[in-house]
Amino acid sequence: MVGKVIGFYTYFHGRILSSPAAVQDAHRHAERPLVNVQWGKHGSLPYGWEDLQIQADPGDVESSYLDLQRPVRLEEYNRKTYEKLNTEGRRLAEHPLGSSWPKRFEGTWTDFITFGKEVDIRSRIERENAMVLSRWNNAALQQHFLRYNFRPKTEWPDRPIGVQTLDAQLDRRVSSTVRPVTGQTKIVAHRGAVLEAPENTMPAIEHAISTGSAFAEIDLRYTADGEVVLMHDETVDRTTNGSGRVSSMKLVDIVKLDAGVKKNPEFATTRVPTLREVIEKARGRIQLYLDLKEADPMPVVRLVRQLNAGSMVYFRPYSHRAMRSILETDPSLRVLFDLEDWIQFPGLLPILRRTYPTAALSSGIQNWTPELLAEAHALGLTTFVNVLGAEDTPENLRRALDLRFDYIQTDHQIQLQELIRSKVH
Repeated sequence: MVGKVIGFYTYFHGRILSSPAAVQDAHRHAERPLVNVQWGKHGSLPYGWEDLQIQADPGDVESSYLDLQRPVRLEEYNRKTYEKLNTEGRRLAEHPLGSSWPKRFEGTWTDFITFGKEVDIRSRIERENAMVLSRWNNAALQQHFLRYNFRPKTEWPDRPIGVQTLDAQLDRRVSSTVRPVTGQTKIVAHRGAVLEAPENTMPAIEHAISTGSAFAEIDLRYTADGEVVLMHDETVDRTTNGSGRVSSMKLVDIVKLDAGVKKNPEFATTRVPTLREVIEKARGRIQLYLDLKEADPMPVVRLVRQLNAGSMVYFRPYSHRAMRSILETDPSLRVLFDLEDWIQFPGLLPILRRTYPTAALSSGIQNWTPELLAEAHALGLTTFVNVLGAEDTPENLRRALDLRFDYIQTDHQIQLQELIRSKVH
């Protein structure tokens, strides 16, 4: 059962921020609050941070740029931080641990408030079936994701909440409500929410997000001018009002097509989206299962790395050569290994675990057995099951839930969500 967010707090430069807008935004996105980690300030900014009020103090690096006698909007505060770092540069510029760091921030204000670097904490916590809890605001990040502490941070300051301090509330919640991660099955929305919107389009992905799906599965093709677009078939004929092979059309022509009118007049004027657009729209809201319809995966790999989106995608290649080229480019990228032709290979799973540590197992429900699934989980392999086409029935969805796969791919996301809720209750 997904709980309801009633409060959301982040640490920011010796202060605790609370944003009502972040709570409302979480309600719109399956109770998942958005937080931006501001690396330069060692702080975290919730959704709606720009309008929060903050009181500057003499210890702030940008104090000479601010009026310390009045509260300011956090946007103004951060803008002054940017001005200081952009002109004077950072504090302790000659510190030996920071010798390789830039002396000053040379980007624009827009660059400064673009929080594009993702740290995929959730997958690491889920993989270990654990929960990270720290009173020291950056201890977990420093231990698990950074090479060293530049300067130890102070503990979260107490903040009265009713008659209890924040520390007291943490003590109470840890002792009474913290439970290990249960490994609840999550949903992969096949081609987005295809029963609600046209496949492989922005409306379909938005519907997948609204149903609480963990992944949107999307199919990728290349245009004549090398752009990566969402399209299942080799041609645009079935899903748009156009005709012709994707590989023979330029992007400027494909975006003129209507990808929605054949589904329902309500979706008329829906465009064929590019992968770049989808990544930016999905970032922080849903992960992407990239079905690589083309033999060469590298245009997709290059784009994902350019957009620093590796932590939010799984690549589904269709050949061993393609999978090798993905992982040789970046061994940290996540790939899906399909069992179809390998199901009878003796000792397959231990070999896969050793050879491709970032690979997850995927296949149709007819290929999985309880014994194979148990072996995969014992080896720490993430498991995906496809319940699609004629097999996408309530009976098979229940069976997949009973077998406890990590992810179930289906066209019936709402029905599966209801089954998950009924099992939780």
